[in-house]
Amino acid sequence: IGLTPANILTAPIATLRDIAKSGGAIAFNERADRMRESARIVRDAWDGDLQRALALPLPKARKALGAFRMIGAPGADRILALCGAYPVVGLDSNALRVMQRLGFGTTSSNYNADLRSVMAAIGDDLPTSPASAAEAAAVLRVHGESVCKRTTPHCAACVLSAHCPSRVPPTR
Repeated sequence: IGLTPANILTAPIATLRDIAKSGGAIAFNERADRMRESARIVRDAWDGDLQRALALPLPKARKALGAFRMIGAPGADRILALCGAYPVVGLDSNALRVMQRLGFGTTSSNYNADLRSVMAAIGDDLPTSPASAAEAAAVLRVHGESVCKRTTPHCAACVLSAHCPSRVPPTR
């Protein structure tokens, strides 16, 4: 159907549902509806060109992306990095957990406070290019999903365990 807002808005909803279903059967109707909703936002707020939003100053670009349902601060940062707009590291919950276990920032029950704390602790050590920021976020996310798991971390298999203050010692 194409990727322009006009193409998405004129496509039959059944086609959008088929496209959404190719990404998994769970909530495909809702994802198809979000495609339409997102296309409307791009058409109405950005005259069909989301690049205009990505070119805004960072706080405004984040806010513009936050207008899309299901896009929070980490998602907006990942989009900005992947599109080459800003060198921002979007830490999802898995990546954030890795950074916390490595000793960056604080850990509480407030995700946003934890995210701010970790980003402040990283400070000047952030990547300087959008590509390296996107890669860092992706590597940290995968590491958190597969090795540094929330309930059963695989510390024995972790390449960072020698430097990790949170590592779980091996059992005998």
